[in-house]
Amino acid sequence: MKTLWILGPGNSVSHYTDHFDQLKDRTLLAYQRVFPNCYTYYNLIPSYWTGFDPNALVEGLEFLTTLDKSLRPLFMEMELVLPHFCAGDYRTFRQYCGTTPLGRSPAAWKNYQDLVQKTKDLGYNVTILQCYTTKNIELEEKYTNPQFRDTNIFQPENEYLRFMTDKPIFGTIEFDSESVIGSRYKWGLENKLSVQAFPLAYALGYKDIYVAGFDLVGSRFYDDNEYHPWDDERQTGQDVKAAQQIPLKLIEKWVDWKPLHGMNIYSVVEDQYTLVNEVLPYKPFEKALTERKIIQ
Repeated sequence: MKTLWILGPGNSVSHYTDHFDQLKDRTLLAYQRVFPNCYTYYNLIPSYWTGFDPNALVEGLEFLTTLDKSLRPLFMEMELVLPHFCAGDYRTFRQYCGTTPLGRSPAAWKNYQDLVQKTKDLGYNVTILQCYTTKNIELEEKYTNPQFRDTNIFQPENEYLRFMTDKPIFGTIEFDSESVIGSRYKWGLENKLSVQAFPLAYALGYKDIYVAGFDLVGSRFYDDNEYHPWDDERQTGQDVKAAQQIPLKLIEKWVDWKPLHGMNIYSVVEDQYTLVNEVLPYKPFEKALTERKIIQ
């Protein structure tokens, strides 16, 4: 039974630092800005590093490409899994995803591309993963690809088909709009845990999944940013609770899909620190570490 720990940016992880020495010999996926901060704060070097927004990868890429040569070997086994649309031009990225701060300036996107190339050139372990997104499926694939043209995979009776496609699908819900206006549109409110982390875990063949740091509330462990799209004060008429339920229900869908994907998914963070325990079964951090130690 292959086990994967998924570490998100939520401040909840800072309450479990006493267990981090044991995490060092586990298979760990760091999400977006979690790397390099999981190393600089906690001396954790993940097995995998990935992300959906190139802007959230720049810090880690700069870290790797400016490291002293003597320190580079520490990070050579870490695998950066980069969705193919994050490895090309901005136009391709927009066909698959929403916006990113890097899109505001051609120079910013070019700098990002240069960092990706330099990371490869320095010999780090970079995998370009071909994949679909629900936006790409809605705007293109359903008109050209028989896998999606003949059957709507978002219908409950067809949901099993997403686990039979030739490439992983990032995103759980059908694309409706890039706009985030309260809870009117759902696509832009989905949390990256269900957008990318769970589909990637499935694609990599992991069966026991332990989640920490995807809290949907509060700050990040590495800064004071408490922004979440569902409680953005800049939006008028925002029903925070209703908007919060959208990402939670999509995370819950992955629990309900266990007969289809075969993954056991647990939160290892206590209720007081996270909202995901409303939909994910809870297993204490220390128990999860002990339970799967033999098979890591």
